[in-house]
Amino acid sequence: VIITDAMFYHEYIAVYLYGMEPYFPRTEEPVTKYTMGMAVTYMPSIVVGYILTEIKGIDHDYSRNPIYQRILYYSGFFYALIGLIFLRLILKKWLDNFVIILVLAVIFFGTNLFYYVRAEPLMAHAPCFAFMTAFLYYSLKLFDKVTLKTGIGMGIFLALLTLIRPTNIIVAIFPLIYFFTQKIPWSDKIKF
Repeated sequence: VIITDAMFYHEYIAVYLYGMEPYFPRTEEPVTKYTMGMAVTYMPSIVVGYILTEIKGIDHDYSRNPIYQRILYYSGFFYALIGLIFLRLILKKWLDNFVIILVLAVIFFGTNLFYYVRAEPLMAHAPCFAFMTAFLYYSLKLFDKVTLKTGIGMGIFLALLTLIRPTNIIVAIFPLIYFFTQKIPWSDKIKF
């Protein structure tokens, strides 16, 4: 499961959590060109794997332990499911349930999301999908009612998106675009 880019994402966990040597030491100091965002998304799986291996009395070497491997494998599906749930919450505002089910099926099976969940679950695609839809959901909620919870939700998911891929910060302009394209009087927009 830990192949290609996932090896570099796991460098953070190997070095800082387990005190291991980096996979590909390039200098005297551990250096990687990848951000730590994916390592953050792996942490729930690592914690669950640690608890299960502790209960079963198995070695905690997450890179070879089949329990860790299986949990990490299913984490991609978990993030895709979270993304689909948030997307459903967004679409409920405009569409009926039958159309929502069709849209969710087309998005899951008709895009690369299905491939990355099934073949390369440790890549950034499923978590980015989940965090992007969560950010969009909280952004749209902001226009219904401004609350601290909504702002915190937007901030957390934008931060996670940016940690995974710094270029994802571009999604932060979505609330502004949505704000300026709404067909409501400017006096109501200013009261926002």
